[in-house]
Amino acid sequence: METDLPLTWGEGAEWPSFIHAKNLAQTDNPLEMFDFWNPERTGQPETDYLTGQHHCMTAIAFAQSFGGKNMVANVIGSMYRHGLGPMERGFINVLASKATWGRLPAPIPAEMIEMTTRMCGKSEDEIRRGEAEGREFLGVARDCQMPDLIEDLLSDVFTGKMDYGALSFVFVVCAAAVSGARH
Repeated sequence: METDLPLTWGEGAEWPSFIHAKNLAQTDNPLEMFDFWNPERTGQPETDYLTGQHHCMTAIAFAQSFGGKNMVANVIGSMYRHGLGPMERGFINVLASKATWGRLPAPIPAEMIEMTTRMCGKSEDEIRRGEAEGREFLGVARDCQMPDLIEDLLSDVFTGKMDYGALSFVFVVCAAAVSGARH
């Protein structure tokens, strides 16, 4: 059951339009309190693609203002359930572009790995592998200024071609995009 709570993330600013609060009484898990990807679609591929690009910039700005680098990864996690349509392609286009600038994020802290293994059932080896691949591919994409490489790999996550390590790969790319958008 959706609710229209007056949630804010900055002085007088509202949450992005594509994030919706759920009934908060149902869970104590913050990831289950929100649907991080529930945008309005026009059904026009070109318009939805551009809207997806705009939503990515909004998500990154939200993450920077809110101080939650994980928020963009939460959007991708919710987005995954909807599949890869024009709006999602526009979102990952901007995400990949922003991830090829700036510094790579810090390594994933041990406590976050422990929490992820507990909540998602992923092994530490899988998390570390995805993290290493994220760093490696981001390095290549940055050196060659090829954001298409990252965009293609994110598409592979959506289509199931990349599964093992995908969770931490996405996390690294999202954190890099939040950092890269500052430049």
